[in-house]
Amino acid sequence: MPWTGRNAIPRPEAGDWVVLTDVGRRRKSNEDAVAVVPAGRGFRSGAIVADGVGGAAAGEVASRTTIEHVSAGIASGDGPLPDRLRAAIADANAAVRAYARDRLEGAASGSTVVAALVGEGQVTIAHVGDSRAYLLRAGALTQLTADHSFVAEQVRAGVLKSDEAESHPLRGRLTKAIGVADDIEADVRQETMRAGDVLLLCSDGLHAMASDADIAAAIGPDASRSAKALIDLANKRGGKDNVSVALYRAV
Repeated sequence: MPWTGRNAIPRPEAGDWVVLTDVGRRRKSNEDAVAVVPAGRGFRSGAIVADGVGGAAAGEVASRTTIEHVSAGIASGDGPLPDRLRAAIADANAAVRAYARDRLEGAASGSTVVAALVGEGQVTIAHVGDSRAYLLRAGALTQLTADHSFVAEQVRAGVLKSDEAESHPLRGRLTKAIGVADDIEADVRQETMRAGDVLLLCSDGLHAMASDADIAAAIGPDASRSAKALIDLANKRGGKDNVSVALYRAV
């Protein structure tokens, strides 16, 4: 099941992911959700982070629904992991749209999602929106996902510079999210994992508040302490949004 709330630190089911979510300092409720995915066909363990959008209870329901349907789709799906992740996320999209249609009279409800499944020497990552996956290797932090946002796409197109994007008024506008269109396809990639590598999944409540260098510096040898340090980092910088992290260290 997904976890939400302030400082919710469940014991990871698979034993190697640490997940943590916090409401932050400005919001009254937590619309993020996180979950650990137990071992399944073709992978040892995984984790999912979702960030609900839509306001009121809509975002909270959207993120929880996304986590539930992606988890179930991964568990029941067949075929290669990239295909299973795409299908699971498409199913989550349909479920969130059905909720908005049936319960919200068509009002907006959506969620970002980033999911990672760790296998033997490899990780498969899928995402929609601006929740991110990072790889920390030998002290260097690399962003593995490309944000589906107006500002990020303008940066990639060369229209905006990175420093301009940081203060752009449309920084939070998503170009793709779970629940906003009938058909959606997640971006999927696979990356080689080495002993000592650290995977980080996070909502924008972290990366919007801290630089890559600060995020890398907060990650130490202990995953549980590192996860809390990342939450504390976001909150010390203002905690403007809910913040969620999932950490995995390869052995």
